[in-house]
This record gives sequence, structure tokens and C-alpha cells, in this order.
Amino acid sequence: MNYRGYYSDGVTAQRHPVRVMLSSNALSISHADSNQLLASWPLKSLQLSEEVYPGQPIRLQQTGEDARLTLDEHTILESLLKVAPHLHRRHLAKTPMGQQVIFWMLVLAIIVPALLYGIPKLAGPLAKIVPHEWERTLGESIVEGFMAESPACSSPEGDKALEALVAPLRAQVALPYPLNIQVIDNTETNAFATPGGNIVIFRGLLTFSESPDEVAGVLAHEMAHVIKQHPTEGLIRAVGFSLVFSALFGDASALMSAAGEMGSTLLTLSYSRDAEKEADRIGLQLLQQAELTTTGLKHFFQRLQKAKEELPESLAILSTHPMTEDRVKVAASYINTGKSALDPVQWQHLRTICPEDNNNKINGL
Repeated sequence: MNYRGYYSDGVTAQRHPVRVMLSSNALSISHADSNQLLASWPLKSLQLSEEVYPGQPIRLQQTGEDARLTLDEHTILESLLKVAPHLHRRHLAKTPMGQQVIFWMLVLAIIVPALLYGIPKLAGPLAKIVPHEWERTLGESIVEGFMAESPACSSPEGDKALEALVAPLRAQVALPYPLNIQVIDNTETNAFATPGGNIVIFRGLLTFSESPDEVAGVLAHEMAHVIKQHPTEGLIRAVGFSLVFSALFGDASALMSAAGEMGSTLLTLSYSRDAEKEADRIGLQLLQQAELTTTGLKHFFQRLQKAKEELPESLAILSTHPMTEDRVKVAASYINTGKSALDPVQWQHLRTICPEDNNNKINGL
């Protein structure tokens, strides 16, 4: 039987629409349009990437691999369990019963008063109890919600340029989930990170940036936010009880169903000055470790500072990443010994990664 879904190779952020065929010993994944075979996964190597709950996509992967397969049809699980009995169907829609319920009631009786008065202060520690797979799923759901209005940009040369930009920085980062970076077709000058390692770059940021090194600097800054779990902390501060209680009770279904709506919440959050300074510091260190120039982030900050003075409402990124003179000075203080992130040809490919009609608008044609 054939099923439809999306395949990510775990190396680039691109998602391919695919057809999936299940046989007695393998799962064959072919491109939906060309029928080109992208992967064949032995059933014995399959595992569920995360818990399964009603109304949400099913995500599969091979043991030890980053490539992932996303399917909306839950009926495939019934067929899979017949030929791959090592898989287990796990739902999160039920609250633990018996002694577990009594235990958590006692826990809640102790922590609820603290949460009522201390969600902002406790956001950091609470972010660390959210399971990594939940962060990952939550982040993917937020990105999917954005892509409904602003689709992902992709072109053969643009994808290569994006990966060339990302790879040196990704190599410096150790996380419990892969980093996925995408460009979306949105004219706002912005970029944001979600829980679970997703970073979204708006087309408008590529238009505003004068060099690939500015984009690399912003990307390193957003990676730092991911490393320090700032997006998860921000969501806890904004929607704290639903996220924390779901983590405590093991009931993520309601939370995940609302994840798409949290995307707009994420874009209205402003990180604290301390969080921004921390992301600046770590981002600049990532650039140095990757042997990339740090001048790009300095120039980007200087231009944002000027834009803030001349056109305070012009750039969306200023509302989510407030600019201060101290941040500009810190970026300027780092010794620049690295190389440029991309050559001129790669930079042009990246800037034109979105559809041609939109690129014409970018270039004023």
C-alpha cells in the first residue's frame, strides 16, 4: 500500500514530498513527482522518532540516523506493527492513573503556588524538564504553521549555498536534536529560532543583508538562542501553565494541537537584554570556532542601530531582538581572523533562493 508524506535527509532543511511503499522487509521512499527512489529503510532499523498522539503527524527514522519521514496517515502504524513488531505505539492523550496520579497531585500541590508567582523566574529551570522530543516536535509544528502562509524557499543552487553557509557553524554545535535551517518567502526583515533546533530566516533578511557574513552572524546568534533554550523559556513565560503541566502529566496532545498558533506568540516575544548579550557572545564564539569572519555581525548590528534611529518601525527584527549600543560595541570588540562565509556566486544563489517572481521584486525589476 502507498502512503504520502515528507522526507528530510537530515543534512539540509529541505522537505521532499514523497510516496512511501511498505513491503515485508523494507520501507521504500520515492519522490512524489519523479518517482526517484530516495531511500529504502530496512524494517528492523525503523523507530518512531517520538511518541504518537491523535491528530498529529507520525515521524519515523532509522536508528542512529538524522533523516526523517513524516506521515499524516495513522493507518500506516497498524500495517507497520504487523511486519515490524519491535515498534510500539505510544499515545500521550491519557493521564497516568493510580499511584502516578496521586504522586503528581502532591507535586502540583507543592509547586503550583511557586508557579503562580514565579513563572518568569522559573522559566529557565522549567525549560530543562521539557523532553527534547517535545521541543523538537513543538518547533516543527510552529515552522509548519508559518509555512502555511509563507512557504519554504528552495532551489538547487540556493540549497547548496544555504548548506555551505550552515555547515561550518553546525559543526561547532552539539545538541540533542539536529539543527534545521530554512528560508521562508516572507518580506519582513527577521529571523527566529524555535524550540528543538529549528531556525527560520525570512527572505526580507536576505534582502536587507549586504553580505553573506551578516547572514552568518545572524544565524550564529540564533543558534546560540537554541543552545541556551531561550525559545523554550520564552514560550514558558508566555504560555507557561499549559507547557509545564503537559510536561508533568505526560499529556502533550492539547499542547501540540495549538503549536501552530504559538508561532505568532514566538514572534512577539522579546528576549531579555541578558539573553541577547549571551546569544551575541556565544554566536561570535561560534563564528570564531568555525573560522568565519565576525565583522558581518558587527556591520549588521551597526546598520540595525542606524535603522532604529532613522526608521524605528521599519524592521521587524528590532521588535524581537532589541538593539543597544552595548551590543554593537561587543560585536566590534571581537578580533576578526576568519574568512567570508560564501563566495560572491554562492551569495547570489542564496539571495535568489526564493521564487523568481519574488526575486524580481527584491531587485526592483
